[in-house]
Amino acid sequence: PFDVNFLEVDRIISKAETPEGTKYLVKWQILPYSDCTWELETDINDDKKIVQYELFSKPPVHQKQPRRDKKWSDDMKLKESPKYKGGNNLRAYQLQGLNWLY
Repeated sequence: PFDVNFLEVDRIISKAETPEGTKYLVKWQILPYSDCTWELETDINDDKKIVQYELFSKPPVHQKQPRRDKKWSDDMKLKESPKYKGGNNLRAYQLQGLNWLY
């Protein structure tokens, strides 16, 4: 018998505009990635997978971080470790590394 899982879209990997229309590279349920096929948008019966691809195919828009007006100066560097939970402290090389970042 024919397994209907071969007809279900697992995910959409890529998109291409062709003279025939929009095509998507489809990874099918159960089949390996080597068996992905290019399918026309009209032939894909799972609109949720197309929406999911469109949502995750674009990189996120990052907000610029506001610049600090103050410059980090020597008097702002930590001279001793802050106290952490359980009475833990930074070791000397950790404190040096933290101060080096600024």
